[in-house]
Amino acid sequence: MSKFKLILIGIMFLLFSVFIGIQVSSAGTHSFFAGFIITLLYSLVVFLIMTVLYIIGAGKLISKNKLNPDNYQSPYDIWLISLPFCVLLVVSFLWLEWQIADVYYCTTLAISGMLLGNALGRGSGKWHIIKSLPFFSGTIFSILFGIIMDWMV
Repeated sequence: MSKFKLILIGIMFLLFSVFIGIQVSSAGTHSFFAGFIITLLYSLVVFLIMTVLYIIGAGKLISKNKLNPDNYQSPYDIWLISLPFCVLLVVSFLWLEWQIADVYYCTTLAISGMLLGNALGRGSGKWHIIKSLPFFSGTIFSILFGIIMDWMV
């Protein structure tokens, strides 16, 4: 089942990469493949960093009895919550002809970081930096991609 979830996450990032590549090429500043490859590689790096931060944070919190193992949520499930953004992307791009793929992508990164951070903080009383690392990283990665898109388009 986790392989299927990972495949869905990969398809989600592939869709973002394709539509951002189309958006970049239609702006006329860079080729389709520049936007596609940059977004795909960026997605891979962000996914790995945020997921590893979540897993390490959850492991530390569980080992210190600050997080109940029953409350542990799979990071794949959290990433899949952003799947409706892909549907919105396809509908808005193909049907409404809105070229805002980067907005959906940045929102996906920020919301996934927020949800990963929320899953770590569930059921605990005190704030800790480990619980907030996924949230901060999602926000930072979202801002960085906005800067990259500004350069590409």
